[in-house]
Amino acid sequence: MPIALYPVYRVTAIDPTPVAYAGHLLALPFWPNGPLWFLWLLLALTIAAAGLRRLAQIGLNAWGGGRPAPAFVPVGILLAW
Repeated sequence: MPIALYPVYRVTAIDPTPVAYAGHLLALPFWPNGPLWFLWLLLALTIAAAGLRRLAQIGLNAWGGGRPAPAFVPVGILLAW
């Protein structure tokens, strides 16, 4: 995601054009990772949370028969415990 690093380059570079940025990025002997690990972590956690919510929704629908009230009481007791 080199586009995530462009704002930092734009603030600190003498020539902040996208063409100069691409030239400097491709001239590096390594791929800069900077704060990108954090963005990937956020993406992974978002996907995991969406999957867990979907699984919970399927489980609550199967458990409560499509009505939230029968599933709410056991879940509330479990969370209060």
